[in-house]
Amino acid sequence: MTGIFRLILIAAIATGFTLVSVPNARADDFGTCSSTTGCRADDANMDYCTPYPWPVADWGTPFGDAMANLDAQTDMYRTYSNPCGPQTDIGGYLNSSPEFPNGLGSTTRGLFMCTKKVAGKATTCDQGSMVINTSLLPNYAQRRKTMCHEIGHAAGLTHTSTYGGCMVSGSSTNITYSSHHVAHINAAY
Repeated sequence: MTGIFRLILIAAIATGFTLVSVPNARADDFGTCSSTTGCRADDANMDYCTPYPWPVADWGTPFGDAMANLDAQTDMYRTYSNPCGPQTDIGGYLNSSPEFPNGLGSTTRGLFMCTKKVAGKATTCDQGSMVINTSLLPNYAQRRKTMCHEIGHAAGLTHTSTYGGCMVSGSSTNITYSSHHVAHINAAY
């Protein structure tokens, strides 16, 4: 465990927050879960939080709206938790969070990573993190699309250009899942 991670973890415990993700955790699951192979959530309840406060209008509202969309379109349902804890399925981070001092790069809009797998299940994620690049998302629709996309990865969806919806890669303002993706999510949960 690196010194900076240890300090962040101690600070988080002291303030009552449990970190659900740090960059060091990537190695645990990358290779078994990716944007092309997928990694599904452990159950239909997608418990979510933000380990650090997000500016409500710019980032918090689109995150809540994207989670409400998952709830409305699929058999999955959302539960907001504050503070984050061991029940958290997806923690939302902005690339300006202390865990991401180098950001996400100049062209990456967002990222989902599984940070804790379910024991014995290579592609089932107990906890994961969504990281959003604040510098690349100029408008609400693009922020919502990116959050819909990354939350879709948390629900087990992969990139596509065939079925449309928010799972297409790149710039788009589609903020819902395609019927094809809804059917996949519903079959899994």
